[in-house]
Amino acid sequence: MTDHGERDAAHTPVTTEAVPLFGEDFGGDPHALYERLRREWGPVAPVLLVPGLPAWLILGYYEVVGVCRASRLFSRDTRLWADLRDGHAPPGTAVPAGLLYRPGLAFAEGDEHTRLRRCLTDALERLDPASTMRHTQEIAEELIDAFSPEGRGDLVGQYARLLPPYVLARLLGVPENGIGRFVAAVTHEEAAPHPGSPGSGDALGRELAALVQARREEPTEDLTSWLVGHPAALPDEAVTSVLHTVLRRGDGPTADLLSGALRRLVHGREPGSAEAARGLDVEDAIDEVLWTDPPVQNGAARVPTHDALLGRAEIVAGDLMLMGIAAANADPVLGRGTTGPGVSGRSGRRAHLAWGAGPYRCPAQRLARQIASVGAGVLLSRLTGLRLEVPPERLERRASPLAPGLDALPVLFEPAPANAARRAAPVVEPAFAEPDPEPEFVNPFRQSWWHHS
Repeated sequence: MTDHGERDAAHTPVTTEAVPLFGEDFGGDPHALYERLRREWGPVAPVLLVPGLPAWLILGYYEVVGVCRASRLFSRDTRLWADLRDGHAPPGTAVPAGLLYRPGLAFAEGDEHTRLRRCLTDALERLDPASTMRHTQEIAEELIDAFSPEGRGDLVGQYARLLPPYVLARLLGVPENGIGRFVAAVTHEEAAPHPGSPGSGDALGRELAALVQARREEPTEDLTSWLVGHPAALPDEAVTSVLHTVLRRGDGPTADLLSGALRRLVHGREPGSAEAARGLDVEDAIDEVLWTDPPVQNGAARVPTHDALLGRAEIVAGDLMLMGIAAANADPVLGRGTTGPGVSGRSGRRAHLAWGAGPYRCPAQRLARQIASVGAGVLLSRLTGLRLEVPPERLERRASPLAPGLDALPVLFEPAPANAARRAAPVVEPAFAEPDPEPEFVNPFRQSWWHHS
């Protein structure tokens, strides 16, 4: 492997052509930007995360799958990211929180990652789907009761962002009298610009540590107790880190999955809309979000441990690589469109990348889908005359290079008294309760992809 010393500017994403994942072009229509990058650069393009902070955006479907599966060559340990490690980032740069290393499942590697992931998957498999559905429906009903008398509401701030953390609190075994405080800690940390930012604190860490200790002393039937009692005998710190990963990596994306599906479903009730013409139902809407507007559009960061050729890009060890999930799902090599009822791909061999690929593929996809599916179904059955308050093109998104989900989803409907006779359908397991298929793999790398000294 070549020892570069000073980083060769020609081989890094720091170029005058690097395209910002912020500003008007990205915020206005990120999908148009992804397609322009693909035309100009091929499957790998140089981008700026924030001013002065470069990265490579992987746009090709098979390239994303290949990198995600080659975990020994492309590390999840972002402490290897040279721009941060060596102090190249401009002073005061606000690095997105999801890219900063934190001990635990999301960034662990090798045997440690395998051990932590096995503990989590074993615990998740013990969840009873019917019980999870009931919890989700009960909480959804309570959240809707809070704004249903008004005849208007924000389905992001008043519903989609609250449903996942409340459900997860129940599943983790948080005592009823502490759920409000627990959810406040989750949402507060989710809103913090980055760890250590003013006011961010570590309230969630303290809540989780106390929960783990309580379940160690008095186990019950919940995810925390099952992790504490797992045969792998994880110490409390490791259990806490796994739970933190579940909340930080699952709460926000599940909220965005739900809000994205609701946008399509609510707009689909309006005559003449594209969604109405397709006869979109809840499961179709969720599939469409996962394919065309995934909660994490750019993420699953990797840092190469060797220099590599990928597409037409010469990537240097220590560069940051972002997986362009939304762009890869729309890669022309898949031979599918990006809209329409056939977009789910359930009948084909290929799978969308919203859950990731390889050893870090989301272990809680079934749970996330259950929450989104039940949450959407309950809301649609409860609110009559549901419609968007503003045209779809005026809906605003968060200014995030990683997860630019809806910032608000204002709607109007016929006012209904809280605690009125509820018309939600009985809880049934969604038709697609099994995990989505693993993405297909074709080796995307050139034979001479290593730089040798």
